[in-house]
Amino acid sequence: MTPRLLRKTSVLLLVSLVVTMLAPIAAYATSLMYFIYTPASKYVYGQDDNRLSGYVYTKDPGSVSVRASKGGTVTDVTYKEAYHWYWYDDNNTPYYNVDYNFTDLQEAPDSLSVLLEGKTYNLMGIPYPGYSGTYMYKSSASANLGSYRMQGEYRISTVTAATYLPAGSEIVRFKPNSSDLNGEGFIINLPYNDSANATINEDPGAITTGDFEIIDETLSSETVTSAVYLYGLASSSNSGELAFNLKTKLIKDHQYLVKLSSKSSGNEIMLPPDGIYTASVRVGFWGSGWPPRSYDFEDQNSIYFRNLIIGNPVVDSPSGGGDSGGGSDNGSGTPASPSPSPSPSPSPVTPSEPGKVIVNEESLKNGAKDKVAVDIADGSKQVLLPAKAAEIVGDRNLEIKGDKLTVAIPPGILKKLQGLVSADQLAGAQFSLSMDPVSEADKTNLLDKAKGKSNAKLKAAGEVYEFKLSVITADGKTTSLSQFDQPLTLRLKVNGNANPALLGIYYIADDGTLEYVGGELVDGEIVAQVSHFSKYAVLEYDKTFDDVSDQFWASKAIKELSAKHIISGESDRKFAPQKQMTRAEFAALIARALGLKAGKAATFTDVDSRNVHAEAIAAASEAGIIHGRDEHTFAPNDRITREEMATMIVKAYEYKYGKSVPSTATASYADLQSAEEWAKPYIESATGIGFVKGRSNGTFAPKQYMTRAEGAQIIYQLLKSK
Repeated sequence: MTPRLLRKTSVLLLVSLVVTMLAPIAAYATSLMYFIYTPASKYVYGQDDNRLSGYVYTKDPGSVSVRASKGGTVTDVTYKEAYHWYWYDDNNTPYYNVDYNFTDLQEAPDSLSVLLEGKTYNLMGIPYPGYSGTYMYKSSASANLGSYRMQGEYRISTVTAATYLPAGSEIVRFKPNSSDLNGEGFIINLPYNDSANATINEDPGAITTGDFEIIDETLSSETVTSAVYLYGLASSSNSGELAFNLKTKLIKDHQYLVKLSSKSSGNEIMLPPDGIYTASVRVGFWGSGWPPRSYDFEDQNSIYFRNLIIGNPVVDSPSGGGDSGGGSDNGSGTPASPSPSPSPSPSPVTPSEPGKVIVNEESLKNGAKDKVAVDIADGSKQVLLPAKAAEIVGDRNLEIKGDKLTVAIPPGILKKLQGLVSADQLAGAQFSLSMDPVSEADKTNLLDKAKGKSNAKLKAAGEVYEFKLSVITADGKTTSLSQFDQPLTLRLKVNGNANPALLGIYYIADDGTLEYVGGELVDGEIVAQVSHFSKYAVLEYDKTFDDVSDQFWASKAIKELSAKHIISGESDRKFAPQKQMTRAEFAALIARALGLKAGKAATFTDVDSRNVHAEAIAAASEAGIIHGRDEHTFAPNDRITREEMATMIVKAYEYKYGKSVPSTATASYADLQSAEEWAKPYIESATGIGFVKGRSNGTFAPKQYMTRAEGAQIIYQLLKSK
């Protein structure tokens, strides 16, 4: 992102964009949309209104519309201005920045619906870390945007990997063509990918300006270099970037060759190991002088050489492999025009059978440090992996990513698959991941059965998938793995009209029995971990009770906690909101809300291991949230008093955020003196963080018992707390 664009952005959005945009540009992918909601005068100096700020990058500003949804209310979001700000794609198509600065929203939207060039993107609100009331809305949609593309060719020999470039070696040739070219400098990104890059000799004095020649081939003359900066070395990050500051500016439409001088020592640049890489050149000027800083460089021309094959990796590509990407040598010794090609990533081979993807071994070798990602086309139903996948992937996760779903398989599961068959059978075998969407008729049938069992309104918020993981041997025998020692991660796309507060991922049995898995909304997808495979879906779970009207003060808390399966009714039809809650029941609510798991059985003598709440009591006790009436007893069936509730909820809050809550003197309840001494500071703390308010007559009623409705409301506030 250039400084010119950043200066048009609000203060908080600027901070967000610097974090989220500079890294994508380095990776040659720019997010097409980003929004942030900030409350009035909270974090942005001088802002006296609630504000939704953001941008959309598009080829057609007239195609963009944004709508904000809050509950059942939809608001059209109008943009401030649209302008072209030096962004182009691989084909030099100009992109426009549609800038938003909307102040008519009184609350943060639950979601944004962005219509862009005929396609709708649904962005869910995500709390901005560390900023209460602030939400961000982002999409994974991206484009290869940058400055205007120029012609050029990559000149480094790719025959040998992991060796120094010899003295006199040519590096790159390029021809700047920007209409407003300044040309006082340029940056070369030597070959890089997610796991390795070319490196530069860091020894003091190892590289000088005399080690390089920059030749204007149009004039057959040398361009004098005033300085060479080893970009990144100052921060001990050998990124393989060279920045050049020139005494003689580059000239539009002149062709330049950059090479190591014949007088160089030949130990300046080390090529990376065997692999597939990207390299680039960016031409422009230093906005704030020299030595350079990444955010000061104004690039006016660029070229990216992708899919550079260095050394001898075995490449199995449908196009024959060996293509060095846009702008590489076309064999004639003359510069070739840059042509779009994808960034280096695993390239599965798709056979003629529809819906099936076969991934070759070589495509699994070029992942990042923590994962290997394989992109699959929309509509893919089966991915076949080589039996050596476990060895190739090593200790990284394997991520199978489609438009509507992503499955992340941990390395232990791949090893488990290997162990399902003998070593002899493994030769020629394949691992199979199938993710078959259930037909609309079967989906309707399953949901009808599930509605009958749950007595809740259910709505699918996406596809229902049947997942299977297996080994297929050379003779066609299939052995399935259905239970996992390590959980797999599912990311399922969510329909834009779904209520995010009622969503979750569910396992659906053939008889309609539902098993709630959970899930967290991230960028229009819901993410959860599963320990077995079968049919899974994102469902909107809307549970109502005959004794809880929509106007009841705790109805929202009861509905949302029911959707998260933290709380349930006394029966399918009755919630019993005024019934008093027991100590065991409240401990169980806390354990479920915080996802607590017990490492051992409860030590209280009055908590039978067969008690339905025994594990929750043990987990809450281990977390230090609950204590017994004495050293040995918990009194699980005793009704919980309001002072006990205040104590537990403050400790739960402290556990959730890892910090203590100070007691304050703001709790001026008329009957506070009647509370136990140990409870008084917790009542004050619970009041200070807004969890309790007391009765309407100014009392807290510490000895009175808490109702189920009050318990639901308190847990709801714990989940919503910041």
